[in-house]
Amino acid sequence: MLPEISIRSHSSDQFLLDRILYSNSYRINNLLPNSTVVDIGANFGAFCINAQIRGAEKIYAFEPFQHNYEVLIKNLNQFCKNYRSYQLGVSNSSGFFPMSDPELINNAFYDTSNLKISESGNFSYFCTLDEALSVIPEKIHLLKISAPNVLEILENSSKLFLCDNLCLELENVSQSDSEDILSKVKKKGSFLDCEISRNSEKTTLYKFSKTDTNICFLKYNN
Repeated sequence: MLPEISIRSHSSDQFLLDRILYSNSYRINNLLPNSTVVDIGANFGAFCINAQIRGAEKIYAFEPFQHNYEVLIKNLNQFCKNYRSYQLGVSNSSGFFPMSDPELINNAFYDTSNLKISESGNFSYFCTLDEALSVIPEKIHLLKISAPNVLEILENSSKLFLCDNLCLELENVSQSDSEDILSKVKKKGSFLDCEISRNSEKTTLYKFSKTDTNICFLKYNN
């Protein structure tokens, strides 16, 4: 019997599972042999499972929120052959910080995907992106990062060049602002190729590659 993906009732898990895994919203292509994938902001593991299905050799998952992390571990144990997990968030500075509670949406479900450092709440430990990348000895084929202030995090990194491919999903902005984001991140990570695609009415997917985005990413959902 095949294992079941663990998701929580009255949460955004099913929606995220449908988007990230079944609809492949990050447009991940079949990965190259021996690929190492890093998932920052892993939540309950939908992206990790997708990466495993598409051929990842090893997965590193970072998730700071305790309730997300507990479900993440269940899914990694069931679906991922070779992984390391860290109950860590990524921010611009290191230390323990309180996190906001999941927001109740339409009095129906809790959104566990948009948690931020706040003035009060349960404490989680955060590190910088460079500190997170420094624990990974393998060459990083793909970095997916989902975190508040992700552009500032990337801007403050000196190790982004270690990643061959990068993907992040941001709220929609103007075309000029999108082009500015592409230019800055491309330069910061020494990427040679980049591409954007509208994911929904609210979000845009940004993809970067040291060689060709078409190697790691699909042009269309699959």
